[in-house]
Amino acid sequence: MSEEKIAQLEQQLALLTSEVAELRQSRAQRLRRSLAHNYRLIRAFLLCFVVVPVAVSAFTTPNTFTAGTPAVAADVNANFAAIKTRFDDMENRSWRLVHESDITVATAAVNVTGLSGNTDRTYRIVARFVNATGATVNYYVQPNGDGGMNYGQQYIDGSGSGTAAKGNPGANSTTGMHTCTATAGTNCETQGTLYAVSGYARVLYVTEIYNVSPGAVGGLQMIGNSWNNTAANITSLNIMSPTANGIGAGTHIEIWARR
Repeated sequence: MSEEKIAQLEQQLALLTSEVAELRQSRAQRLRRSLAHNYRLIRAFLLCFVVVPVAVSAFTTPNTFTAGTPAVAADVNANFAAIKTRFDDMENRSWRLVHESDITVATAAVNVTGLSGNTDRTYRIVARFVNATGATVNYYVQPNGDGGMNYGQQYIDGSGSGTAAKGNPGANSTTGMHTCTATAGTNCETQGTLYAVSGYARVLYVTEIYNVSPGAVGGLQMIGNSWNNTAANITSLNIMSPTANGIGAGTHIEIWARR
């Protein structure tokens, strides 16, 4: 065999050797990348079970997992079931909007029915009242539509440059739980919480700003109300004004319940 032919064979052998080495290196690189990717996935999967008891405050899952120890499917499912129950409990105890009114035609009352104070326990009332009459209007909440003089009231008033404590501290003194006041042509805004469980004093605590007009606020009141009926379950809240059409167009009323 000629020296030229031997040189060609050696050159081809060197090329083949180089290609084999490159192929081996590429395969090893792919394997390392695949292992690294799978490791990250497995690590993230296992960490989620280790972190959950810490992430949910005041709550622990029934099973704890340790690095390097296999996770049993039944234990993993038990943890997920416990977490779901916890989240369901939290969701069931959140504030829910149970009534919303946007008044388009003036009226004297908005009666919210279908409630159960013994189940909901607490109600939150948020409202903007618009007074389009020619007189000062007071706004009240009447549990179960009780329009009798069966309520006590005490409040702190801040208007102008002074403050004063006022009210009707005894029972049988007002026609409802006072929430807001607006002079002719003004609005008032109120937010309050009503403790509704029977067997105890039913107390509505509200904060209102009254006699509101663009660029002006007549005053601020913090009002405590108490209904003298401790026995009846509250099944409705009648939001009303003794003044005809006192709840004017533009009034917005929300009732929230703990459900």
